Amino acid sequence: MLAIRTLIGFILVFSVGTVAAGQSRSVPNRLRQRIEKLPEKLTQLYRAKEQDLAGSTISMTEALMSIADGLLDDAVTLQSFVTGEQPDRVRIEIQRDQEAIGKSVYIERNAEGWGGTMTSIESAAARLRHVENVISFYVTQTLEKDNSFKLNNWHAAWRKAAKREGE
Repeated sequence: MLAIRTLIGFILVFSVGTVAAGQSRSVPNRLRQRIEKLPEKLTQLYRAKEQDLAGSTISMTEALMSIADGLLDDAVTLQSFVTGEQPDRVRIEIQRDQEAIGKSVYIERNAEGWGGTMTSIESAAARLRHVENVISFYVTQTLEKDNSFKLNNWHAAWRKAAKREGE
């Protein structure tokens, strides 16, 4: 009996997930325009912090965190659009994940015995990379079936803006 209930539960969950994934919502023009401008925005965020990124450990860490903070609203908007979750909840989730990722890098480096000031920079960079990846992921989820949007071109511009051209 438990096996049948489990199987029925699995089928219901899979069916709901399949229907939700198969449905495509139209992307509002405002969101599409925001997405199109994201690589340029990221480039500007990096440029604004160029001097700090070449400075002391503290200034580098703060610059990376500032860039991540500058992208947070975009990540929240995209994830909320795709998942249908409330923006406040999504913001908390992304920030929680950033904190966990940053802490993991910090602990990993210090557990290896070399920690030091470089660890705070790596931790901040991991937090930034997470927000960049959230945006990239949800842009793909939003526009992958839109043939009028050149997703490959957007990703190339995004990687270049994120200083990850070779990926």
